[in-house]
Amino acid sequence: MPFDPMLRRMTYCFVADVAVAATHRCQGTGGHLMQAVEKWSRLQHAGFMALIYNTGNSRVAEFYARLGYAPASVGMMKRL
Repeated sequence: MPFDPMLRRMTYCFVADVAVAATHRCQGTGGHLMQAVEKWSRLQHAGFMALIYNTGNSRVAEFYARLGYAPASVGMMKRL
């Protein structure tokens, strides 16, 4: 089997969804939730955090960018 560095074994944490009630937004709640997940992930020896969000939501894109997240891949879809 040929060696491919992209297929190396790794542990990462995937965040499927983070939601904060409208009455609690802009108070640091989302940031605290993500810090807790990152801390837990480090304890599990994860090397990376991964997440997805809807590209139409510029507010959440800015939130994750402030936390140090950057795009790593692009997924595309087409309505049928």
